[in-house]
Amino acid sequence: MVLMSVGYTAPVNSPDITKKITLDQLWESMHQKIKAAQDFVPIFKDTKVLESPTPEHPTRTLRLVIADEGAAKKAGMAAITMEEVFANKPGQVEFYQTPIHSKADLQFLTALSDRVASGERLNIKAALKALNPDVYASKPENLVQNIITTDANDNLYMTYTFKQEHEGLQAGSKEEEEIVEHLKGVAKAGVEGTLKTIRSMIDDGRL
Repeated sequence: MVLMSVGYTAPVNSPDITKKITLDQLWESMHQKIKAAQDFVPIFKDTKVLESPTPEHPTRTLRLVIADEGAAKKAGMAAITMEEVFANKPGQVEFYQTPIHSKADLQFLTALSDRVASGERLNIKAALKALNPDVYASKPENLVQNIITTDANDNLYMTYTFKQEHEGLQAGSKEEEEIVEHLKGVAKAGVEGTLKTIRSMIDDGRL
């Protein structure tokens, strides 16, 4: 088993930009990104919110994200992932990832989500684990973090980190090296794609 930890950081506002992105705009965009990952990160194709924040859990969202299958495979990621998301104001969003292993499981989750949307109180994550405990209850979740930080001069930075466990992968192997390189690319594209989308949203009045 190999544990991978990869990240990428970039300044939010380059010195030559006059219209600066603010912390409040960054944080608002993170909430929109939770609902529509595909608008911010190139690898994603679609997002479906399964459970929205509630008064009891105001920072939590449960969602499905659909990624480009080829790009996801190269980065050691699943094409379909359930993510339990925690938005910790003002500068950190955590995504605990559970790969979805079959179309039947995807249909099961979608059906449960429809029941929640109609007002029924369900724990979708617990129901998935009960459906197939050997697959969903026994394996650790991967973790993605979106982090907003500042330096000593209050310049804003955005960081994406990926923490993944890979069973059956040999440490130091060529396969591990290839996955790490692709993950670095996903992290870089995620940060740069997010900042590009935010600037577009500011320019057209969506933010």
